[in-house]
Amino acid sequence: MVTIWRDWLTPEVLAIYHPNERLSQAVKHVKAKGSINNAQYRDMTKVSESTALRELRKLTNFGILTRVGGTGQSVYYAIAKAKRDFRNQRGNRS
Repeated sequence: MVTIWRDWLTPEVLAIYHPNERLSQAVKHVKAKGSINNAQYRDMTKVSESTALRELRKLTNFGILTRVGGTGQSVYYAIAKAKRDFRNQRGNRS
């Protein structure tokens, strides 16, 4: 049995959920490297630790990334495997 993985994170889907260029950089990094952690995100975007955590959680809440690992430095983020139904999940944005 062969499973073909299709990239569901099209530019159209990503544009809905993160107009912020930093978040776009994070998704591109994870697509290329397989994962990202808080320190890598901070180094890449030059933001504070709390901002990095908040923005990575935002991508997790949208279902784009999934959190892997326990707590602290062992946590990293990877691309979520399943496509979520984004039609009703835009939050408070209009």
